[in-house]
Amino acid sequence: MLLIKITLSILAIIGLLLSLGEMLGLFKDKDRVNFVKMIKENLECPKDHPGAKKFINDFVLNNPKYKDMNINMEEVEKFVYVGLWMGNLTNESGRSVSGLVSGSLKMKNIHGQTTESLCSFEELRIWSKETPLWKWLGWIIVAISVVLGIVLLIIEELIKKNS
Repeated sequence: MLLIKITLSILAIIGLLLSLGEMLGLFKDKDRVNFVKMIKENLECPKDHPGAKKFINDFVLNNPKYKDMNINMEEVEKFVYVGLWMGNLTNESGRSVSGLVSGSLKMKNIHGQTTESLCSFEELRIWSKETPLWKWLGWIIVAISVVLGIVLLIIEELIKKNS
C-alpha cells in the first residue's frame, strides 16, 4: 500500500509540474510564436513559414466560416496585417513597426486581393500561446492521482473495518 501511495503522490507532483510549466509558457510552439512575431514586426509573413502553415491548418481550414470564403490556397502568397500600427517610415525598407494598435490578419493572393478578416491580432496572439495537450495532460494526471488516492483510502478503511 505504501508503494501505491508513493506512486500516486509522484504522479500528482508530475501533473502539478506539467501544469505549472504550461502556465509559465515552457511548452509554447516556437513556430507559432515566430509567426506572430514576424507579423508584429513586418506586418506580413509568407505562407510558407512553418507557423503560417500551422495557422492555416489550425485556424483557417478547421473553421467553417473560412471554408465559405472559397480561398484558393495555391494562390495565397502571404498573410498581411491590415489596421493601425505605430512606427516610423524609413527610407528604403518602407516602415519600422513599433506596435500594433488595432486591425486584423488577412491572406493576400498573388494578384494582390485579400480575404475577409481571419482574426484580430489579439486572437492571433492568444492562438500562438495555446498548448492544449500540456494544459490538459497535467490536470488529468493530478485528477487521476487524487481519485485513485480516494479509492485507496476507502479500500484501506474497508479492510480495517473488516479486520
